Amino acid sequence: MSFKVMAICAGRHGGNGEALAKEALCAVREAGGEVELINLFDYNILPCTG
Repeated sequence: MSFKVMAICAGRHGGNGEALAKEALCAVREAGGEVELINLFDYNILPCTG
């Protein structure tokens, strides 16, 4: 069976949340899944202006 898992982090680079997400994604990859890690600090997300 093929499956995909995406983890989204909003914490610091190298922080606890990112480390935990990477460990979980590593286990998924070892089980044959395709993984992607997205850290929201890599994007320029501005507050709502409306």
